[in-house]
Amino acid sequence: ELICPAYHELCNSMALPITGQCPSSCSFNGDCIDGKCHCFLGFHGHDCRK
Repeated sequence: ELICPAYHELCNSMALPITGQCPSSCSFNGDCIDGKCHCFLGFHGHDCRK
């Protein structure tokens, strides 16, 4: 359980480290959004490695 700082109510979310949500942290070549890599221009692949 998490506490929302704004209202101090219980939140319905899971605490996950940002780096754990996406494969290889998107190889630092993209943004991790909702567990999927959105690669920067010039990079592609499930982990933005290519």
